[in-house]
Amino acid sequence: MFPIPLGGRAADYNSKKAAGTVVNMYATVNNDKSFKDVNRTEGLKEACVLGAGPIRSDLITHRGYVYAVSGGDLYRFDKFYNVESLGSVGGGGRCVIVPNSDPSRIEMLILNGDGDGFVFIDDGATETLTQITDPNFTDKGPTSATILNEIFWAASNVRGFENQFIGSGVSDGTQWPTDRTGLAEEHPDAIVGLASKKSSLWIIGERTVEYWQTASSVNLPLRRTNGTTQHFGCASKDSISALDNGVAFFTDDRRVMYGEGGALQVISDLNFELKVRGNGTTQYPGFKKVDDAYGFWIDATTHKTYVLTFPSEKWTWCFDIINGLPHIRESWVDHNSIGLWRVNSSVSAFETILGGDYKSGKIWELSLNYKTEGDHIQVPILRTVPVGTTSNLTIPYAELDMEVGVGNVNEDDPPLLQVRISKDGGYTFTNAKPIDLGKVGNYRKRVPIRQLGRLVRFKELVLEFRTTAPVRLTFYDLQANIQKSMYSNG
Repeated sequence: MFPIPLGGRAADYNSKKAAGTVVNMYATVNNDKSFKDVNRTEGLKEACVLGAGPIRSDLITHRGYVYAVSGGDLYRFDKFYNVESLGSVGGGGRCVIVPNSDPSRIEMLILNGDGDGFVFIDDGATETLTQITDPNFTDKGPTSATILNEIFWAASNVRGFENQFIGSGVSDGTQWPTDRTGLAEEHPDAIVGLASKKSSLWIIGERTVEYWQTASSVNLPLRRTNGTTQHFGCASKDSISALDNGVAFFTDDRRVMYGEGGALQVISDLNFELKVRGNGTTQYPGFKKVDDAYGFWIDATTHKTYVLTFPSEKWTWCFDIINGLPHIRESWVDHNSIGLWRVNSSVSAFETILGGDYKSGKIWELSLNYKTEGDHIQVPILRTVPVGTTSNLTIPYAELDMEVGVGNVNEDDPPLLQVRISKDGGYTFTNAKPIDLGKVGNYRKRVPIRQLGRLVRFKELVLEFRTTAPVRLTFYDLQANIQKSMYSNG
């Protein structure tokens, strides 16, 4: 029997794809980074609804509440999913919410995506939502912000101020002193967004990344760390997302970068680049619009995943920073794929993981225990690593080692595994007969796959497996019975 790899890392950037493709599934590895198995990703269960929607910001957890902008309003809810509207912020597109670090009161900066800013304050006695009128702020029209040392920092989005960032008063987002202005000018380019980590402020521009450290100056308590500028830029401000000590973003050369402590590394692979950047062929033309891409993190116990969605291109790519493997997510409505994943933000709160909806005001609970997305199916798909040969081969059959748990499926209607076969590296597929995965209690089995036929030399075999049944699904191993053809020229 010959092993057909189910997944793994992309080994290098050459013309041959070295990793399989998984959709709505996690590929996992052993301690030595060898392939282990493939399992379903989290499903979605509705938790609450924040108005008509859509969810337009990241979900922010702060002192017992989760905050989000849905539609044109700022909302919050508690662990019992009691929802409150806190007032209108208006605007369009992606919003930004930044909570303060002052322990004496709740203060949040909200940027509405159109250059307007608001400050929400809860001092324990009163709650206010106030629009920022300071001219040093309104003249700059920021759409990106972060907080460092109790000062909000925002990047200008107005022509003439493209490489400026400004700071607020200490624990006061309504005041923006004119002398608290910095210039990202070591290698001048327009600032796209900001991120703060420990005592550092990352100034992420169109072509460079500058690092600024906390300083003792009263007016501008930051100083540039000269000579550390990285020559990677950002192509979409909403792709910038931080988790723990790391920051990820979509770069100006159409890759994905992840950095910790000032060190940046590319985490996207050849499959991503062929899809997004393209290579000039009809098969891979590349994406036309990428500046509206948005990114966020799913901070789970065993998987910490950066999620990057291209809404105009209807595609969602994910990277698990723990095991270093990518996967794709997509949502299905009425048995039709909508291309992208419907979750557009996430936060860990109330001992669960929550996500916002790209189209409505729904807040979802994410859990591996859920096998659907609300009332809609979740379709897990696995495409194997392309396997080629220099000889003509015959493949009488293969055996798939897998596990399914079908306790939540009618015994008289067992789930089916749909199998598709490609002999040209995944360009075209033919359908094989669906395979019965068994009834309740049949948790582990070797599934035979027949009618694989003949593989011509220099062609590549790819098998695709999917199911629409809401069952636990795990793939372990695939072995093929391969016989060298008597008519082989290899």
